[in-house]
Amino acid sequence: MYIFGETDKGKIRKTNQDYYTNRVISSDLGYSIVCDGMGGAEGGEIASKMAAEYIDHALFENLSSNLADGQLMDLLTQSVKNANSEIYHYSIDKENLRGMGTTVVAIIVKNNKIFGISDGDTRLYKINKITHEIKQITKDHTFVQILVENGQITKEQALTHPKKHIITRALGVEEAIDTDNFKTDIQNNEIILICSDGLYNYMDEQSLIKKTIDSAKIGTVKPLIDLANENGGGDNITAVILTGGAVNG
Repeated sequence: MYIFGETDKGKIRKTNQDYYTNRVISSDLGYSIVCDGMGGAEGGEIASKMAAEYIDHALFENLSSNLADGQLMDLLTQSVKNANSEIYHYSIDKENLRGMGTTVVAIIVKNNKIFGISDGDTRLYKINKITHEIKQITKDHTFVQILVENGQITKEQALTHPKKHIITRALGVEEAIDTDNFKTDIQNNEIILICSDGLYNYMDEQSLIKKTIDSAKIGTVKPLIDLANENGGGDNITAVILTGGAVNG
């Protein structure tokens, strides 16, 4: 399996509050973490970096091919919850950082199985490079998603809703956090895309599919980053791609 990614501050923001980490443990084991910070320029940048680095350290120290599926999910869940606690307690001791937090999608990949956790509006998609079908595996924790689920607005209306950026769950904001756990797999004809809202909010679905497939072919997410910037680049942009094959960092 190949894992590669890139982050970019975009054309408008002065700082990049996104942070990501990919790591290969062995030929059949790896992981990726993508975070998008919130709480002011300094707070968001610190929160996303703290979360990704804490989860990265916990997984690197404890991850092994010998762990069973349930143990992998338990490790991931505990790592995310501990990261949440670290960010929360760090922020309450510093007045200028209170309320900071970050979204997260963190996954472990073992033998083409994906074990994941998400909080916030960072997304994980599965894209079939043969049929060009796309499926969002994660669920957005946002105000507009609640409105959609309650039938108050349509998915199309959610795309331009003035409150679409309000998230309802993030690491570091509360002392304890609930997590969305998911499990999926990746076939040889599939691509996994993990991305912050600075990517998917700046292109339509068909463009997202095409540029993801283009990126997978050349081993860089630059086509995705470039298109988001061409379409305004109004937010920080992060994309990570996983494809079938040998693991590569």
